[in-house]
Amino acid sequence: MAMQKTTRPPVDQILEFLARHHSDDVDNFFGALLAEIHGIFNVDYAFVGKLDSCSSSDVDTLAFIAHGHPQDNFRYSLKGTPCEDVLNGTTCCFTKDVAAKFPQDPHLIDMKIESYIGTILLSSSHVPLGVLSVMSKSPISAPDDLRRVLEIASMRAASTLELLLADDEIRKTNARYHAVVEDQMELVSRYDSKGVRTFVNDAYCSFNNVRREDLIGTSAYAGMSPEALQNLMTLHDRLTPSSPLAHFETSAKNAEGNTVWVQWSKRGLFDADGNLLEIQAVGRDVTEQKLAEQQRKVALIQAERANKVKSEFLANMSHELRTPLNSVIGFAEILKDQTFGVHVTPRYTEYAGDILNSARHLLSVINDILDISRVESGEIDLHPEFVDVVSVCTGCLSMMRPQADDKKLVLDLIRQPGLPELRADKRHLRQIVLNALSNAIRFTPDGGAVTITLGYDDAAFTIAVSDTGIGIAEEDFDLVLEPFGQVRHDSTVTHAGTGLGLAICKRLVELHGGSVSLQSKLDKGTTIIFSFPLEPVAG
Repeated sequence: MAMQKTTRPPVDQILEFLARHHSDDVDNFFGALLAEIHGIFNVDYAFVGKLDSCSSSDVDTLAFIAHGHPQDNFRYSLKGTPCEDVLNGTTCCFTKDVAAKFPQDPHLIDMKIESYIGTILLSSSHVPLGVLSVMSKSPISAPDDLRRVLEIASMRAASTLELLLADDEIRKTNARYHAVVEDQMELVSRYDSKGVRTFVNDAYCSFNNVRREDLIGTSAYAGMSPEALQNLMTLHDRLTPSSPLAHFETSAKNAEGNTVWVQWSKRGLFDADGNLLEIQAVGRDVTEQKLAEQQRKVALIQAERANKVKSEFLANMSHELRTPLNSVIGFAEILKDQTFGVHVTPRYTEYAGDILNSARHLLSVINDILDISRVESGEIDLHPEFVDVVSVCTGCLSMMRPQADDKKLVLDLIRQPGLPELRADKRHLRQIVLNALSNAIRFTPDGGAVTITLGYDDAAFTIAVSDTGIGIAEEDFDLVLEPFGQVRHDSTVTHAGTGLGLAICKRLVELHGGSVSLQSKLDKGTTIIFSFPLEPVAG
């Protein structure tokens, strides 16, 4: 099994594929993944299989390709197959003679399979979900590369399969719920303008655990609290010939003494003169919906709490790390500058410079993590004021000029005449511009240019940072604006960074009520545009 000739390592290719294919494209992901693996390694067969949750001894394929072409899915038994070994461990690799090692597997014999590599698909709670496997009629020539690619791809395949299974369970649950609702009888009662019951159905009687003859002719208002009665009368007063329908919810005790919620629809019937004759009430038990709503609220609170805990943890860790790092930077600067005397060996100065640069980079990473954690936890407050944006941008260009000079980059500022002052948080505005400039300088080759362009129209003030760098593919625009979103590109390997800079910019601009957009072409350059509303932002 020979690998196709390519200029890029297989791992880079599979990572690029995974970056292009979002997790929400469940229906097409598995087939596309197998096609990509075939394209990289030219394997004869590849498939993704889902473990039967009932038997745990059978697998149903979700996608299967042969010689690069999609095939019908099938079901097979795990007994005596390499997949059985995979599901008992992690990754199995048989570079040759696999059919001889598993004589009970008829598929290996019938398809004349010589080699096999498979890896397990695990859920987020480490429960086996299925397998990702490739097979070939010839020995595997690059098993380490293929094994690594499968292990990387298995993480996304597992999360996609878990999402598919969750969606399927939701559909089943909804189907069961709707079946119950459709079969459930509604509560129906009618009473005259004085509140005397004239009709109740069987469901109403069962719900209240009383006989029909004991309800007909009695007051529908009996036993109500003064407050509840007043609310009901107010609702009845709103019923008119032109607006005869009203809706409300109420809680009550059912026949078993449990609290239930009932959604009521009341319709008034009027004579030709507009006098109320009768009220018809139709009730539906919505207890399950109420409980589900409460559970959703609890889940949301828990999710928000978990996110806050995460952000607080990151912030605390960042603080704990920054203190010793500042000491490292300080002592490294002393060593590099030879404050206490000239080093006997010049290499010590070089090493001190390496320590200083590494520590500064690590500190910038920690600062980025701290910033994004603060934004996501809602801890950042804006202090808006009228800002001279030209002055802010000029200062940012001066701060970044040493980095630009190191790469012989041209820095420029272009502004539209008559620029208004922008109402914004000055400190965070400076942070936005600095992050954007730093990113542009980092990804612009030597001898290029980085430009800030300031403009406005009737609705927005725009700050555009343009470069002549490596560019971004259109399909990756959303990715680079998300936390840790970095595009895999041959020319970016040497560019250090967390992928947080633009994400922080986006969050800060959105806090101002603004938006971020990208314009880019590969190997031509990128322009990131920050749009701020001209109306005042909330403090």
